Amino acid sequence: MESVYRQLGSNVDGILVSGIRFADALKDLAARDQRPVVPILMDDAAVHRLLWRLHLERGVQDFSRVYCDFLDHLHLKIEDFLTADQGISISDYMAQPPTQQGLDNFQYAEDLHYQRLLSIWKTGNFDCIITRYSGLIPLLRKEGVQVYYPYHSHAAVRDACESLLREIEIRRLQENQPAEIHFNLEPSVISSNDLFEQRCVLLENTLREFFSDSALNVMPRRSHFGVCLLTDRKSVDWCTQNYTKCIISDYLSKRLDFKVSIGYGIGDNIYHAKLNALNAVREGELLGGSYLVNEKQELIGPLGHSSMLTVPTSSSMLSDNYNDSGLSSLTVMKVLSAIQNMPEGRITARELADKLSVTHRSANHFLSAMEKAGILAVVATRRLTTRGRPERVYGQVKRSAAS
Repeated sequence: MESVYRQLGSNVDGILVSGIRFADALKDLAARDQRPVVPILMDDAAVHRLLWRLHLERGVQDFSRVYCDFLDHLHLKIEDFLTADQGISISDYMAQPPTQQGLDNFQYAEDLHYQRLLSIWKTGNFDCIITRYSGLIPLLRKEGVQVYYPYHSHAAVRDACESLLREIEIRRLQENQPAEIHFNLEPSVISSNDLFEQRCVLLENTLREFFSDSALNVMPRRSHFGVCLLTDRKSVDWCTQNYTKCIISDYLSKRLDFKVSIGYGIGDNIYHAKLNALNAVREGELLGGSYLVNEKQELIGPLGHSSMLTVPTSSSMLSDNYNDSGLSSLTVMKVLSAIQNMPEGRITARELADKLSVTHRSANHFLSAMEKAGILAVVATRRLTTRGRPERVYGQVKRSAAS
């Protein structure tokens, strides 16, 4: 599979593959690629056509001597598939995502299935085998197995092609979404006109060097707090390695002797992109690191940090009593997101401080304020050592639908 992926040139806009398991594994292999991958799903017509072919070419009369792995998984005999409506089509079944996803699990499942089909053949109970794993056919035939694959119908191929073209068009529209990147200098620098101008010029020149060979669409402008770049989502995807880290920050830190806060904003229009970038860079100024606010109004960050979170920023998602905490809606959402990312939905002040990259004192303040507001409750205590007070463990208060 890796060799197949390496053969895909940069001129390929989308990938059409056979089967959802292969598509899922390829997406895992190309996690940072972002090109759409669409599977061609097997359908009832393909299975009917193959069974008719076996009847005509091989003279198959008794289908109990034919083993079909996907029908067996549905606990369905071929005779029942041919004569009765089972309430679910083969394409619906094939569209269900695999329980174990990813490249490693795909290859492991294929190896396991190969051994299983081989052992089934060696029982002598079947004259031929039908499998959904097309990649196993050459291997099984080398072992003398009479194995077949129900190749997709024209309708299934057409539907998959239309779906892929739609995905490619959506991806192109997304890449051209407006975006801004804000680079803010420290307040002490902003208050000095000469120093501010000097460092802005140095920052602009360094950014030009960074983007010089990238062929990305960026337009630098001066802002009240530093420099901002009007750009698009494609450029932000590249600068953040698809929202995983900030490569600009690494570049600037090696070339500048002053601190720069970085915020990325993506919006439905230029105005929203600017607002999102401003919110992101303010978060960076408060907590350090680079942040991103996307078109869904989700705050992502700090980019590249082990405690990186994706936090909804819309206060409409909060209950009315969040105001009683005295905290901002964003702070409340960050605490709740951190709790939801914990294995049991519980958190201590020490764990929250690590998750949000804040001091232990600040984390304690957040939790206490949200407890008083009735958003959180102490659900347990935990003692790490034999000395000192036990830590409080907090959990979110569940509210009924009526409240």
